[in-house]
Amino acid sequence: MLNLIKLYYPKFPISLTIPEFTKPSIAKLIYRGTSPAAFLLGIFVGLFEFPCTGGPYLLILSLLHDSATSVNGVLYLVYYNFIFVLPLILTLIFTSQIPIWDRIDAWRKKNSFQSHLLGSLLSIGLGIFILISVL
Repeated sequence: MLNLIKLYYPKFPISLTIPEFTKPSIAKLIYRGTSPAAFLLGIFVGLFEFPCTGGPYLLILSLLHDSATSVNGVLYLVYYNFIFVLPLILTLIFTSQIPIWDRIDAWRKKNSFQSHLLGSLLSIGLGIFILISVL
């Protein structure tokens, strides 16, 4: 909803972006960061993103628990990789190709309003669908 509001009212006071005054401090922290700090931060991020990414993982774990055979377990793991890992690999492949990335970025800049509008409407629609299907 906030993204949709920001499209039509850019000066709306609530925003999901990092405030400008904090960006220099964050940049200094990133520059001074160490490997152990990055490892701990990765754990911290993983804990907070688990509610978003843990659904497919927990689904497959519960199916593996209920599975009677090894073949079913392997098929469930293949299914998990198809649902969760394959999109990550495809994203990595597409975004690591500079010509493809340049075309995507040019399209994004040219169609910024439309892509934000479409993304916002799809998110709202998905939220409504989830609410209706849960009730």
